[in-house]
Amino acid sequence: AWVARVAAAASVAPGDREALDTVVSFFAIAQVLTSFAATFGLLWIEAQLGHAALGRAARIDALTGLSNRRGCLDRFEEEVARARRGGEGFAFAILDIDRFKAVNDAHGHLAGDDVLRHVATLLESGKRREDGLGRIGGEEFLSLIHISEGHRLAVTVSAGVSRFPSDGEDWDSLFGAADRRLYEAKGAGRNRVVGATAAG
Repeated sequence: AWVARVAAAASVAPGDREALDTVVSFFAIAQVLTSFAATFGLLWIEAQLGHAALGRAARIDALTGLSNRRGCLDRFEEEVARARRGGEGFAFAILDIDRFKAVNDAHGHLAGDDVLRHVATLLESGKRREDGLGRIGGEEFLSLIHISEGHRLAVTVSAGVSRFPSDGEDWDSLFGAADRRLYEAKGAGRNRVVGATAAG
């Protein structure tokens, strides 16, 4: 812009003060407009980045870094669509940390938060890339597809598992079936998984 301004000023006839003022004014206005456009562009980029960050934050549990309930619902809808396209089913498992209230009562909520983060890390490390995992509230986690075994935990979990589409084809049906089985697992002594029986 400065080179163009100098070139334009040099092309003005010597002594033509009015033409020189016009060139200087034109480039001054152009510079102001360019600065305004650049500033507006940067603000728009910042707004878009902020909007994307808010969208991610709305679907991520701040404590564990896993999907939150809303994120799980979104992932569930994706899995339902995939399952319907491919004619396949998937597992819907609710996992609950056993006696979690006792951990909070005995050691405080900061220790409870550490347990939640640790369990989330173990669950994340045990899942396949294509599986879904999230914290849906309190000490409850949701897994779509499969949870690997073989990790030794200081706490145990109980899980109830339902299956798409035999136990239902929407969130409420699958959640209800998995939740009932979770409480069966708790009632049967905890530290176990209860899934659908062959009869349903």
